[in-house]
Amino acid sequence: MANIFLSYAREDVGAVEALAGALESAGHTVWWDRYVKGGHEYAPEIERALRDADKVVVLWSHNSVASGWVRDEAGLARDTGRLVPATIDGTPAPLGFGQYQLVDLRGWKGRRKAAAVDALFQAVGDTEMPRKPRPVLGRRRIVVWTVAAAVLVLAALSAVYFAGVLQPRKAEAISMAVLPFEALPADETNSPFAEGVAEEIHNQLAGNPKLRLIGRTSAETFRGTNADARTIGSKLHVAYLLDGSVRRAGNQVKVAVALVRANDGVELWRHSYSGKLDDIFTIQANIGQQVEGQLRAQFAGPKGVTASTLATSGEVYGYYLTARGLIRSRELAKVETAIGLLRRTLEIDPNYAPAWAELAVATRTQGYVQGELVNEASVRGREEAIGFANRAVALAPQLAEAHLAKAIALEALDDTGDEGKTELLATVRLDPNSADAWGGLARIYEWEGYFPDEMVAFRRQIAIDPLWWPAIYHASDLAWALGYKAEAQDYAQRIERENPGAIDAHLIRAAMAYNSGDFSGALQEGLAARRLSDAGTRPFADRQISHALRAAGFLERARPIWWYPVDDSMWSLWNGRALSRDTVDRLYRDASLQWSNESVTFAVLKTLASNGRSAEAVALYRKRFSSPDAMVRFPSGHLGFLEDGATIALALRDTGQKAEADRLLALLRSEAQKRLDHGPVPNNYRYYIAMAQAVGGNNDAAIRSLEQSAQRGWLYAREKSLPDLAMEPAFRSLVKDPRFQRIVGQQRAWQNKERREMEPLLSQLDRS
Repeated sequence: MANIFLSYAREDVGAVEALAGALESAGHTVWWDRYVKGGHEYAPEIERALRDADKVVVLWSHNSVASGWVRDEAGLARDTGRLVPATIDGTPAPLGFGQYQLVDLRGWKGRRKAAAVDALFQAVGDTEMPRKPRPVLGRRRIVVWTVAAAVLVLAALSAVYFAGVLQPRKAEAISMAVLPFEALPADETNSPFAEGVAEEIHNQLAGNPKLRLIGRTSAETFRGTNADARTIGSKLHVAYLLDGSVRRAGNQVKVAVALVRANDGVELWRHSYSGKLDDIFTIQANIGQQVEGQLRAQFAGPKGVTASTLATSGEVYGYYLTARGLIRSRELAKVETAIGLLRRTLEIDPNYAPAWAELAVATRTQGYVQGELVNEASVRGREEAIGFANRAVALAPQLAEAHLAKAIALEALDDTGDEGKTELLATVRLDPNSADAWGGLARIYEWEGYFPDEMVAFRRQIAIDPLWWPAIYHASDLAWALGYKAEAQDYAQRIERENPGAIDAHLIRAAMAYNSGDFSGALQEGLAARRLSDAGTRPFADRQISHALRAAGFLERARPIWWYPVDDSMWSLWNGRALSRDTVDRLYRDASLQWSNESVTFAVLKTLASNGRSAEAVALYRKRFSSPDAMVRFPSGHLGFLEDGATIALALRDTGQKAEADRLLALLRSEAQKRLDHGPVPNNYRYYIAMAQAVGGNNDAAIRSLEQSAQRGWLYAREKSLPDLAMEPAFRSLVKDPRFQRIVGQQRAWQNKERREMEPLLSQLDRS
């Protein structure tokens, strides 16, 4: 019998109670949050039960699809192969869960003998709902039946063995990686072309919603290595590998591919395809179809958009594939060459949608590689890229790459915005194996403050791209902040296991230490990462080190290695020091700063407010926003809205604009409550809530929020926050409160303790 976890919305508790009774009467062990004991920590106990369950039955309803808790639990169950979804009111599963067949419990009245319940029992492992007690067999009958069963099992295994290869479990049968194809010869023309062929085959297979295809980034880590199939399969967590080579000579192309079973390296299928360049679409389509056939297409479902549905001439396609490979290098000269090839491609065939999509990506990639800043040229480049992407979407609305290209053009992978989010959602609907799109959605959910959704998106991205360490780093950071400490530790252990000797695990552990208030531990891990780093990775280590130093009050030691260059004015700005009027004006006007203008604007606002210059702060605020309501879609994200909104409300009150300040504080409260209702929030969230409460005059509530934040870890030293609580202008009304003084004293004592533990490590910093 199974150990079952029930995930549901609180409003549906009646249906849950009846279902739990039915499952328990059948002998299953059922856990639902009725069993959370008084005084226990809610989230950790639920997490333990969720991870221990054999099956997770998720009850989708109008209520539960809006619940971040339910989505988070369902995401973990899906990613670990334990999800059993059902609908209790006909509501379909939300995005990301639509590929699973729902058990329909509509109209179920709690009767134990019902077809809907039988379907659920089959899904959790029983053939049907038991109708009556099973008879007890005598010893002799047990022996007879045991021998008979053994004979049947041996016969079945023999039949399978002599029929050919033992088939893997169904869950493994659809996990696969397309490895980098070898270019023959490996020259400047053929290598990008070979990369493009492999990527097109990958994209053709990726459109299959029931095929778990590993992302290209993780697969690329094995380019040029001698790793065997078993090693690659183990690291990528896949059952199959597709390997190949591409030979191109003039207009002639030969593609050789092999499908390999990862657990033993057995080659299941090999074939070579030859033809003219104009035949490349047919070649790729044939490869994709035969691979899907080998992987039992009856399990993989219908194919998505493939290269063969967007055909062009061989000449155009050759340019396109070569350009695609060049863009992936992210080297400026190669990206510029790719842009030229794509423009040539579209002169020949202006209706070839993939080339328009790739030109949009190339245009934005050119800006990123150049490190473009906020200026007129970058704005023109962005608008140009959006135009290219719009053309791709108009020509091929079912092409996932077109929607992803538009999201990239809209900077949705780095920023928020409803339009960009819409394009990313369209991408994952058409291509659920797009790691880039899931990563972009995680970023958007972070900016929106919907942290459980962010966690689910990160888990999906990591399932697709298990070796892409930036995603693992951010996921571990978020998991720790949300209280999923076991999951965060798992990510660090995975990195250590998959990539021993690299800096990645040290960076993850440094972030976990910092988020716990263990600044000395963060410094120690950052130094370990620095010792292992090279010129390209050293900034990541320096970021961890400088954050730890600043948090403990070593401001002057932090500055020389701060993870981006700052002058005296900027350093004073981030640390709440007094600035002259001329310096403030220059910082606000200067669009060449590495930070966006909005970030600089609100750092200046905080500095003005903390130095008694509220009228100037309000004037600066009015340059950017017409009203408090205009701040809800805040450029710095939801957490920035909470922090900076409280500072602006304080400045408005100081200048006699109480009604507008109250409106802004009401918005802060309502937006914060939405996130609290949605599910878990980061450790430092109540600190931001305390700011708004203190400005609103609710000092008792502000103290309680600060105490709750302190219980989760000292998280006050952030880039835009101040290294000392007493410096925070939003807490001005609390300064004389003995309770606040006690909290400030605790924070300072904590910092002093960490400083003492860090001092012996500073000599290592000097030597490195």
